[in-house]
Amino acid sequence: MALLAVSEMSWAGPRAAKRAEFGERPFRLPTLGGWAWTLAPSRAGRTVKARAVDHIEQARRVLSSADVAAIRATGDAHPDMPPAELAVLLAMYGVTVDTTQVATVLAARPAQVTVDRPDAPDMHKVRELPPVTMAAAVVEAASALGPDADARAIADRILEDRRLVVDLPYVRTVLHRAKKQREMEGGYA
Repeated sequence: MALLAVSEMSWAGPRAAKRAEFGERPFRLPTLGGWAWTLAPSRAGRTVKARAVDHIEQARRVLSSADVAAIRATGDAHPDMPPAELAVLLAMYGVTVDTTQVATVLAARPAQVTVDRPDAPDMHKVRELPPVTMAAAVVEAASALGPDADARAIADRILEDRRLVVDLPYVRTVLHRAKKQREMEGGYA
């Protein structure tokens, strides 16, 4: 517990300084001392609660004090510009706001984000297959690729066909068990 407390205190100063750079007043517990907590715990608790409520309301006052008219005028002049760029543009004209304040005033929604991954299978190539267990998917892919297929080729086929990621040791284990099962079914005399 002592290490956690020391760790928190070591980070509290830099975090508070960074918040002050952005105009936020950092939350600080009142310095009441041990005797105050011992002799008047309810009063000390009310003091901490009042300080926390004041800190939250201060954040609301900062948002309401933003130059709403300037944000709306700039947003109307640049309707296609995202909130982050509008905040930078407003800062160049001396209106200090952040992206969240701009987005809140303009009721902006974040732009659609698309991610293109070159290693992801094409969605139109993936066919709908009935659900199977991971082991059944390994056996299915191995039988489709033939007896000479290695574990990497089988894992790639499962990724392509079923959009499942299989690690190579698991593929080898399933293939080994399937081989043992076939040998047992073939019957040793």
